[in-house]
Amino acid sequence: MEQITLLLSESTVEMLHLLAREGGQTIGTVVQEMALDRYMHRAMDGAMDGVRFADSATEYLLDAEISVAQKT
Repeated sequence: MEQITLLLSESTVEMLHLLAREGGQTIGTVVQEMALDRYMHRAMDGAMDGVRFADSATEYLLDAEISVAQKT
């Protein structure tokens, strides 16, 4: 996993080294934790988007029912 540093910019590698040293971890562990954190945030954002979609769909249906009721 540390070979990933060959693909990154020098400043990013320095940051990873500092984070790893500070936490007493390897660079690989730091990268895995960052990836997991990003994945979890995206999963939560996606779940919230699904809730927002469901709410807006419900509002649309309620508006449609009110429109139909007003016409009759």
